[in-house]
Amino acid sequence: MSLPLLQSDGSMPSQETDNLSQNVLNSGNSFPNSGMLSMIPNLKGSNANDFFQCLEKVGKLAGWNKEHLLTISEVKIEGPAKKYYDSSIKQNSELTYDAFKNFIVSHFADDQSFAVDFAKFSSAQQYEHESVRDFSVRLQSLVNKVFATTLKKMRF
Repeated sequence: MSLPLLQSDGSMPSQETDNLSQNVLNSGNSFPNSGMLSMIPNLKGSNANDFFQCLEKVGKLAGWNKEHLLTISEVKIEGPAKKYYDSSIKQNSELTYDAFKNFIVSHFADDQSFAVDFAKFSSAQQYEHESVRDFSVRLQSLVNKVFATTLKKMRF
């Protein structure tokens, strides 16, 4: 008896993922390393940046092209992201992976202001049982969020 494979986010692979893997294997189309699909979480909207980062890293390892990445994205989409896709993106007959990614990321972007992000950074305190290393990593991620986002908006 074998145990079911879990995705990187701990959830079970979707039926669509299983179907995509099986269809690709049966069709004879070149889709290398389809077994790596289970490493990619589902795209829900709120996890758009993490989803695309994971997809592109796994895709690079697996040797997938942009057409593969688009197909996988369309299969892995669910929840609010699926509703947005169905209502606003799906009808685009010339949809590319890069355009799809831009639509999703911009639609689900975290639009908090610099002031809110900076307030979180400046008021950060080490938790009682948090190690110095963990606290420094948390601070660094706040710094990156505050200043990287601001610098992108400024575009020198």
